Amino acid sequence: EVDSALKVIKSALDNSLSWTALEELIKVEKKAGNPIASLIHKLKLDSDPPKAVLELSTTIQNENEEKSQTMALVELFVMQSAHSNIRIMYEAKKRFEEKVMRT
Repeated sequence: EVDSALKVIKSALDNSLSWTALEELIKVEKKAGNPIASLIHKLKLDSDPPKAVLELSTTIQNENEEKSQTMALVELFVMQSAHSNIRIMYEAKKRFEEKVMRT
C-alpha cells in the first residue's frame, strides 16, 4: 500500500497536476473511502525533494503476548519507492547510532 500511495503522488506530479489539485483529489478520495488515499496524512511538495507523510498502522506485541495497534506518521521521499525509503531510513538510523557510540 505504501508503494501504491507513493506511485499515485509521483504519477500526479509527473503529469503536472497542480499541488492544490492533488491535495483536493486526495481529500475527495479519502471521503470516498479509498484505502490508499487514507494513508496520506500530509504532503510536503515544496520541500526538495518532495515528501509525503503517511499514517501507517503497526501491530505491537508485548511480553504478555497481547497485541495492540498503534499509528505512526512516517515521512517518505515521494520520488523513491517504499523499499528505497526504508533503506534510506535504515542507513540514517545506523549513522545516528554510530555517532551516539562515538560521543
